[in-house]
Amino acid sequence: MTTLTTREALERAKDLLRQSRMYDHIIDLMKWDRITYMPSTGRAYRANTSVYFSDKRVELFSTKECHELADKFRSLDASDYETDLERAVARRFLFNFNNANGTPAELQSEITRVQFENDAAWLEARRQNDYSIWKPVLKKYFDLKYKAAQIADPNKHPLQVLMNFYDEDLTVDECSRLLGELKTEMSKLMFKVLPASRDVDDSILNIFYHREKDIDELSAYACHRFGYTADKASFAKVVHGWSAMLSPRDSRVTVSKSDTGIDNFFTYIHEMGHSLYSLGSNDEVVEAGVWGGMKGSAHESQSRFYENIIGRSPEYWEFFFPFFQERFPELRSWNAKDFFKTLIKVNPQFKRTSADELTYNLHPVIRFELERDLFEGKLSFDRLSEAWNDKYEESLGIRPTNDLEGCLQDIHWTEDFGKFQSYAMGNIFDGQLLQGVLRDIPDFHAQVASGRFEDIHNWMHDKVHQFGFTYPTMAVMERASGEKITSKYYIDYMKNKYYSIYGLTD
Repeated sequence: MTTLTTREALERAKDLLRQSRMYDHIIDLMKWDRITYMPSTGRAYRANTSVYFSDKRVELFSTKECHELADKFRSLDASDYETDLERAVARRFLFNFNNANGTPAELQSEITRVQFENDAAWLEARRQNDYSIWKPVLKKYFDLKYKAAQIADPNKHPLQVLMNFYDEDLTVDECSRLLGELKTEMSKLMFKVLPASRDVDDSILNIFYHREKDIDELSAYACHRFGYTADKASFAKVVHGWSAMLSPRDSRVTVSKSDTGIDNFFTYIHEMGHSLYSLGSNDEVVEAGVWGGMKGSAHESQSRFYENIIGRSPEYWEFFFPFFQERFPELRSWNAKDFFKTLIKVNPQFKRTSADELTYNLHPVIRFELERDLFEGKLSFDRLSEAWNDKYEESLGIRPTNDLEGCLQDIHWTEDFGKFQSYAMGNIFDGQLLQGVLRDIPDFHAQVASGRFEDIHNWMHDKVHQFGFTYPTMAVMERASGEKITSKYYIDYMKNKYYSIYGLTD
């Protein structure tokens, strides 16, 4: 094995990556089924099956051959590879190898098993609106993940170890700096906009409740116009919307089964943005087993670009408002400009997934800060619910009155830690991507207003989607935008948008 050439080692690594993605396919398909249609009586056996395939995936990267391959790749410099894709194959092999061997097999099996307990406890806690039901299992799961992070890299911040599963090259310090800048500026903007925004009467949005069929059909059509066409589209209803990246050409959208009114329209577009990224890898990337797109912030940038940069723009509603008017006669006396103001009204609230575009930024930052405090031992699980409520009161001026409004609302901590930063970081990335789009497509806004999305989709495919996992998070965004990551462009985008709408100045 040690006599393998670099080319031979890369071909063997590709084969292992392809096999691992097949295990991913099985595991993720079982997750999609569990979340969508599986009856509760199937949970116990499904847990055992998931543990089995997770263990098999770990075993794939735990052989003597894999240890020798890892040694080979670690001995090479970046210049020893001919292409970026070759470097990506080595990087992703080492990523999987380290994840498989960094956590003892028994601990990994226990993590997988307790994850199912954690999910069930969260669902029951939501049913009874009582965090105390979830707390002991959540702490048990957290302790296991903390232990795994320490074993994987005792020299790193444990939260960073988990963050790097989603954002390979993002540090806790850099994330704290960027999100701190974002939080400061968005808070200032929120308080500046609130007085004018309060005058906007958005009661018209109540007509969208109890009209789920209409919202679903309009949403599916909107997704179709963006390129998520019938040959690749799949929609299902769940507790918490999610995009299931199952294979290179199969990525499924799920949205809330609750009656959320027009909010679900934006959930459809958000999850569709994930799916377009997941489906966009080129054939060479698929063949190498590195398809699907960087998890975390890069993926969130794609979902939120379609949801917000396009879907919450005045130009988009110039195009799409007539379709709503056709389905909802109550809107026929409205114009697109006034209706658009109701959609982006600044209204601090408890639920992250229903937040307006401006205040949304504060929600993931709060969660990131709570996670950081938990991992640094500054916050206990006994105080988590109270600390959550305190931060909402401090940042948004509102205090949750129960646990469903507070720490029970998100599914994320039933599965992992270190992902919440991705939502706000995705927004920061979008500011830079928008600069790149405007540079290369000067009539971007006019194209959106006329419902022409092909050039925009092609730009995203060429700059981001086609590369899959070829480049890590910060690298793919810097490569696409042509600049180092900064919060400036997104902050400027938000200021320009809201100042224009409400006639404000600095």
